[in-house]
This record gives sequence, C-alpha cells and structure tokens, in this order.
Amino acid sequence: MCTDRAAGSAIRCVKGAAAKRCLAYLSCAAYSARLAQMKRDELLRRIARMAREKGVVVRLDRQGANHEVWRCGAVEVTVPRHREINDVTAIGICRSLEAELGEGWWRS
Repeated sequence: MCTDRAAGSAIRCVKGAAAKRCLAYLSCAAYSARLAQMKRDELLRRIARMAREKGVVVRLDRQGANHEVWRCGAVEVTVPRHREINDVTAIGICRSLEAELGEGWWRS
C-alpha cells in the first residue's frame, strides 16, 4: 500500500485510476510489476514540442529492428519501437534530455 502524501491517505496500488492517483506508484514494490504504459507517439510529440519551444533540433539519427536513436541537440536517446513504453523507461528518456531541454521539462 502506498501513501498519498498530498491527501494524507493510503491508496492501494492497483491497475487503473486508483494507481494513477497514487503519488508514489512508481516507487511502490507492489505496483512495480504492473507499471503504467505511455504511448510512444505521445512521448515523441512531447519531446518535439518542447524542443521546438527551446529552439533545439530533434531528428531521427538511425533505426534498428527494435529501437530508434533520436538526436536532440547534442544528446542521443534510444527509443524503443514498441507501441507502448513502460513509464520508467519514458522517464529515463526524458531525464537524459534534461541537458538540452531544461531540468524537469517533462513534469510540466
């Protein structure tokens, strides 16, 4: 069970809306096996939109069978070619782009 610190209440980590309300669901061991998924296209759109706002060029560098390598300014990121990307992987991709797009850009 995770504790939602903002509300001061306990929320059981389960699939669906209840897990999304839990602020600590990414660090909860009970939920870690069932992490939420993010659409790949949504992730790439968010990166492209923020790069456009910051004046950074984003381009596809090379493609493999299972992954693509994108270049955002001077930073290379590897993006899986799956329809849905695990939230932990998506956060890792976003954190690697903080050097070009600014710290915490993906939280807004």
